[in-house]
Amino acid sequence: MFGAELKALIEKQTGTITNYTPLSSGDIHLAIKLQTDSGPWVSKIATSPLKINSLKAELKGLKLLASTRTFQIPELAGEFTTPSSTALVMRYVESTPTHHSFWEAFAEQLIQLHSHTHRNFGLDHDNFIGSLPQQNSWQHNAVEHYITDRLEPQIRWAHDAGFPLKTAAFFKNLEQLIPTQKPALIHGDLWNGNYLAGAKGPVLIDPAVSYSVAQMDLAMMDLFGGFPDLVFEHYASRCELPSDWRSQLDIYQLYYLLAHLNLFGNSYLTSVQRILTKYS
Repeated sequence: MFGAELKALIEKQTGTITNYTPLSSGDIHLAIKLQTDSGPWVSKIATSPLKINSLKAELKGLKLLASTRTFQIPELAGEFTTPSSTALVMRYVESTPTHHSFWEAFAEQLIQLHSHTHRNFGLDHDNFIGSLPQQNSWQHNAVEHYITDRLEPQIRWAHDAGFPLKTAAFFKNLEQLIPTQKPALIHGDLWNGNYLAGAKGPVLIDPAVSYSVAQMDLAMMDLFGGFPDLVFEHYASRCELPSDWRSQLDIYQLYYLLAHLNLFGNSYLTSVQRILTKYS
């Protein structure tokens, strides 16, 4: 997959590649660490059309995050395409220990990221949540966005996979459950594998960006752990959130659990059904 033609293209940007080794990066793309004359880089490589589109969307998302001047993203060498494959190449980030000031900076930068807004909810292009397509269109309010572009596609896929779900009452109640708010630019897939502790502070990778409900990021952070309470407490102290916001993050966790149901199967079904029942 990492052929001579692709290697030669990348070397025009990075300098001579002296060695490369595979990285553990899940099952979406082949990821390799490149040792080069200009230091270490990471290359994510795809060959199928869907995975190539995923890389292209990832590059757009990283550039959008970088434009906010909030979180750092890895330095981008760019996108490199041959007839047989496409690679996204970015600077390798050496991880450092986290500490109190790191998490304060994380919370503050998340607040600043969410302050970037748009007149509508959504995005001007589709992207991906994990390896699944993530539909984006422009919606006038948070409830329409969450139902139309987040929940309904996942629920259709779940139904087709043999997991029919009762959602009518839940959808009706979302009008009261989701407060009126401005769209916030979110990372969109902010679990603990999608940030790095760089030498100069937090670095974000693998985004699923959109102008969405700010609490979507908090919900994903809370779902699988890996973020200390300090982050949530600092965020909540600086932002206007409902008094019961922490206990209602599962409203937004439903989207991520549906995605996991569609990716990994019925071990996530009970959690999905629990949330639908709770708010129906």
